[in-house]
Amino acid sequence: MPEIQDKRLKELEKAEAKLQALENAGVHNWQFYEDALKDFLQAELKEELLNELVMNIEDVFCEAEVQEPAGRGCGYSISINEYQRNLLRKYIVNYRNVFNNLED
Repeated sequence: MPEIQDKRLKELEKAEAKLQALENAGVHNWQFYEDALKDFLQAELKEELLNELVMNIEDVFCEAEVQEPAGRGCGYSISINEYQRNLLRKYIVNYRNVFNNLED
């Protein structure tokens, strides 16, 4: 597990305490609160979606058939069936559409 420097940890704790104080004071009800966080929330959502897409693709390839067609140590071949191929296409198209809609 990566370690965090004490200075950085204190900065994060201070930022968290500041955010908590603002939220306790009702900043989330301010008129432009959502506008101010729009880019941040959109980037966070994109990262979550991308991680989900990668996990879905990994799931498909974990089910794929792996072979060593030229013999041991000469390379690998990965075969996916039609269902898996269609599933990959569906994931990619769906996530592309979601990403494009987030950009608008």
